[in-house]
Amino acid sequence: MQLKTTLRVLGVDLGDDGTIASIASRLDDLVWSVVDGRVCAAVIVDRPGDLVCRVVEAARRIEQCLRGSRVDRADEELVGVSDIAARVKLNRETIRSWATGSRGSGDFPAPVGSIGGGQRGTSKIWRWAEVNDWLDKSYALGDGYKYATQAEFAEINAYLARSEYLMTAVVQNGPSVPSSFSNPPNTSWRPRVAASFTGQSQGRALHALTSQFQGVQVGV
Repeated sequence: MQLKTTLRVLGVDLGDDGTIASIASRLDDLVWSVVDGRVCAAVIVDRPGDLVCRVVEAARRIEQCLRGSRVDRADEELVGVSDIAARVKLNRETIRSWATGSRGSGDFPAPVGSIGGGQRGTSKIWRWAEVNDWLDKSYALGDGYKYATQAEFAEINAYLARSEYLMTAVVQNGPSVPSSFSNPPNTSWRPRVAASFTGQSQGRALHALTSQFQGVQVGV
C-alpha cells in the first residue's frame, strides 16, 4: 500500500497560469489541492523507508520551483465527525456512534483533542491516519493509503523548521551568519533524520538544503 503525506504550502495561487505551468512541468508528481482555503501538495511514495527523505525533498523542490512559496509543515490532517463522514460518504450519526462505542467494535481511535466551546460545546478531533487505519481494518472503508507515523511527522516538521530557521538567518544577517544561527540550541532531531536517509538519497536531500544557504554551514 502506498504512503501519503500532505504538505501545507504558503504563498501559492493555484489560479495563476504561471504557477500551473511550473507545477505541470516540474511538480506534476505531487497531488495538489485546496483544503479549507489552504494549498496542499500530497507526496505519494511506494516504500516506507523512503518517506521522510522523499517528503523533505519534495518540500525543497516546491520552494525552488515556485517563487515566493514556503512549505509550512506536514499536515497531520486532524478531522472531526463531519470531516470523517464526508470522506467515507456516511452520515454523521454513524461516525458518532463508532466514536462513542455504541456501535461497532468499540476500539475507535482516541481523539487527540477538541475544538470549540461556549454554548455550542466542543467537538472532538482525531488524526486521520489513525481513523483511516481503523476504518480499513474494521469495514474496508479506508482511502487506500497509509500515512506517516507521529515520529515521522515530527522528523519532517523538525527538518522544515530548521530550514526556515536558516532562511530567516540569511535574510536578517546576509551570507555571514553568526555561529549561533548555524548551531541553534535544539538540534537533537538531526541524527534521527539522518538515520532515515540511506546512500545516495541522503546526499540528494542534504544537497537540496545546503545549496539554498551559501555561506551557512549545515552539518549532520
